[in-house]
Amino acid sequence: MRRGDITQATDEDFELSMKINVEAPFRLIRAAIPLMAKAGGGSIVNVSSCWGSKARTKSSSLLHN
Repeated sequence: MRRGDITQATDEDFELSMKINVEAPFRLIRAAIPLMAKAGGGSIVNVSSCWGSKARTKSSSLLHN
């Protein structure tokens, strides 16, 4: 992904960001649950990037490396 502010973000940037940050974890968790249930349980820990914890000027979470 490229760097820039939100005014430079395209629809494609947004879609890629959602696929990476929302869709991928959802699909992985959904696939893991039956295996975990079969094994008797387990834990799922989602980890996010530091980009979501602090506001930055001229930087969008859609456009970071």
